[in-house]
Amino acid sequence: MVTAAKEQWRWWLPRGIELADIDPEHANAVADLINNQRRRSLGYKSPVRIYSGLIVR
Repeated sequence: MVTAAKEQWRWWLPRGIELADIDPEHANAVADLINNQRRRSLGYKSPVRIYSGLIVR
């Protein structure tokens, strides 16, 4: 699971790119896309859904 997530980050933010040059809005949009994707290892729920379920309790 960690490798797949890392590959997704690398697709959006390739190696060699300076993180200081990335627009914060773009970085947040990428994070939203990745964190809202459902994962088989999480029972086809997204990390955001699981995290928000933990906070509500």
